[in-house]
Amino acid sequence: MKIKAYFVTYDNDLELNKTLKTFEKSGIKNYNYEITIINNFKEASVLLDDVKLKCKIINNETRPTFSTGHLARNWNECLIDGFKDLDNPDADIVILSQNDVEYNEDVIDTLVEYHKKYSFISYGCGDAFHSYTPDAIKSTGLWDERFCNIGWQDCDYFIRQVIYNKENSSVNDPLHYRVHNKIEFDFVDFEKHSGFVRKDPHHIKSMEHHNTSMNVFIKKWGLGMPGMHWGGGLKEYSDKRFKTALEITPDVVVKSPQWIMYPFFECKIKNLKDKNYINYETED
Repeated sequence: MKIKAYFVTYDNDLELNKTLKTFEKSGIKNYNYEITIINNFKEASVLLDDVKLKCKIINNETRPTFSTGHLARNWNECLIDGFKDLDNPDADIVILSQNDVEYNEDVIDTLVEYHKKYSFISYGCGDAFHSYTPDAIKSTGLWDERFCNIGWQDCDYFIRQVIYNKENSSVNDPLHYRVHNKIEFDFVDFEKHSGFVRKDPHHIKSMEHHNTSMNVFIKKWGLGMPGMHWGGGLKEYSDKRFKTALEITPDVVVKSPQWIMYPFFECKIKNLKDKNYINYETED
C-alpha cells in the first residue's frame, strides 16, 4: 500500500508545523509513504521545526507573492503528480490537505478501510482534507480551475462527486451544510479553526475574489446558494439527515462545458461526453 500526501501552504509555517506534527501520529509511518509540501509563497522558505516525517518541498516560485491562492489548480497538480497515470497509478491513495488541519491519532488505518468502499472521501471544513483512489478521478474528473481563488471550487467538486460517483463518494462538510454518505469517524478535528475563523489575512484577502468564483458556479450550474449549501447545519449534524445535491436539484446538469486541461491525464476519465467535457479529440 503506497500513500502520497500533499500539503498546500502559503506563508504560515506555524500552522503547517502543527498540522505535520499531528500527521506524524496518524499512522502514516506504517505505510510506504511520500509527503510533499507545495509552498505557494515564493519569498519564504518553509521551516519544518521538529517534524519527524520525510518531506519534499516544492517552492512554487512562479506564483506571485501578492497572489491569494488557486486551490483548484493546486489540487490538480497534486493529483497528477500523485497518481501520474490513472490506469497504472504511482500510488494507491492520494491525500490532499491544507496547512491548518489537525489530524486525529491513528486515522490512516481507518482511512484505508473506508477507501475499500469509497473512492473519494472529504472531511472537515470545505476542502481542508480530501482523499482519493484513482477511481475517484476516473468517475468524476479533476477540479475545475476556472474557480480562481480559494472558494467555491470545493462546492463544485463535491456536487460532481455526488452526481457522477454517488455510491462511492463520501462528503463530510457540515460546516458548509454538505454531507453525503456520512462517515461515523473523525479523521480531523472539526473544532480546528479555519483561516476564515482565525481571520487569517491571506484568507481574507482571497475572499475579495469570492464573487468571481461564485459567478462561475452560477453560470456553470444555474444554481445560487442552494447549490452551495445542501441544507441542515452543524448543530443538526448528529440527528438530521442531510439532503444531497441531487435531492435539492434532482435534474441538475452542467450548463457550461467542463474543459480538458491535462489531456495526457484526463484521457482516462470515464464518459467524458456525459460530463459535458470538451473532448480532447478532434470531432468531425
